[in-house]
Amino acid sequence: MRLENVPTIRELLDNAPEKHNNRTFIKYIKNDEVIEKSYGKVRSDSLAFCRMLRNTLPEKSHVAIISKSSYEYIVAMTGILVSCNVAIPIPPDSTAEDVAAVLLDADVTAVLYETEFSEKMKEVKRLCPAVTFEIELGDEGAFEKIYSDYSEDSAFAHLSDIEMKADECALIIYTSGTTGDRKGVMLSSEALVSNIMYKPYSDIIVRSDTLFSVLPLYHIFCFVSDYLSPLQNGNVLCLNGSMRDLFKNFLIFKPNQMRVVPQIAQAMLQRIRAVQAK
Repeated sequence: MRLENVPTIRELLDNAPEKHNNRTFIKYIKNDEVIEKSYGKVRSDSLAFCRMLRNTLPEKSHVAIISKSSYEYIVAMTGILVSCNVAIPIPPDSTAEDVAAVLLDADVTAVLYETEFSEKMKEVKRLCPAVTFEIELGDEGAFEKIYSDYSEDSAFAHLSDIEMKADECALIIYTSGTTGDRKGVMLSSEALVSNIMYKPYSDIIVRSDTLFSVLPLYHIFCFVSDYLSPLQNGNVLCLNGSMRDLFKNFLIFKPNQMRVVPQIAQAMLQRIRAVQAK
């Protein structure tokens, strides 16, 4: 079934600040402090990253992103997509050899990675000489400079005036390879966004105030349901961070919605029963 008038990710991003009164969109914990970012701030930071990529990389570059969930991950991933480049999300616990195999197969020339992946990145670059551009997502100074140098008031403002084509490849996600070599699955903006517009799916997405995001954003279900869905529906998205902080952060954010895989649900239930037993 093909849906009509499915918005692009860029349209969701542009419409969200006004649609949701520019209220808080994302919350996360840093140095024991809850940081809040509004819908407008997420849009402006993402478009700044978009402009930086368009000013730095050739058109239609394939950009890998290797990181756990963070605010910088969201900004970078959104910036890749709305700049009409192609994003390749990769789990950060992958070996350097596995990452290199994906980069070579996907013709990747740029890599964004979390600080913890830095040592592996040295080996990845040795194995993938085509990679000529990289950014460490944990480098806050670099991101603040991007937000400043590529703001909507800068000389680069026009670089974000680009129309995202709904049916073009926006993202390539690789299978786990359990039945052979990993296979790249190409997804368009339309394919991603239609999941939150299709009525049998949208009916199970609760319009709650606070959504607790536990799964990693490189997990395509999490990216669609915990990021694209709040852009459409106006949820406050709370990033959990480390799994060891799950219960502590649950008490801090006090969410009324979360989406998890069965293994996490089982672990939470066991913890609750252990507390009850005491």
